[in-house]
Amino acid sequence: MSYKIGTYISLIIITCLAIVFYISAATLPSSIEEQKVGPDYFPKAISLLLVIFCVFSFITTKKREDQKLELVNLRYVIYTIVLTILYVGVWHFLSRYFADLWQTFKGYYIISFFFITSLIYIYQPKKSGKKRMLFASISSFILIVFIFLIFDVFLFTIF
Repeated sequence: MSYKIGTYISLIIITCLAIVFYISAATLPSSIEEQKVGPDYFPKAISLLLVIFCVFSFITTKKREDQKLELVNLRYVIYTIVLTILYVGVWHFLSRYFADLWQTFKGYYIISFFFITSLIYIYQPKKSGKKRMLFASISSFILIVFIFLIFDVFLFTIF
């Protein structure tokens, strides 16, 4: 794959995500008269900046000389994308259709544990199966406990 084609594809994806993010931010309430900045301001500003930088990058990429782009470890990228899509899909499905169970059993932390464990397991091919799974599970558990303590205990955030 060439550098330019790869850059154009990623810029188009980022621009589309920025547009979706902007449309989602439009559903947030606007500021009231006393306040200049409302809850919709920052997401809209970030979306517009993303689009502006993507246009700027598109122009500068067009001026650059094309070169061959080697996709090293493409399978890891594909695994990560597939796992992330599954993670978001399961999160959305469970939080929508099993909302009570989701809140009671802290579903976010449970599926995040499996997601992070899977990623760590995939990215450590040199270790043996048992050691790899043990390391991935312990690392993921420590990370999830840390996230739980910060967001659930200290900040009282509900996922």
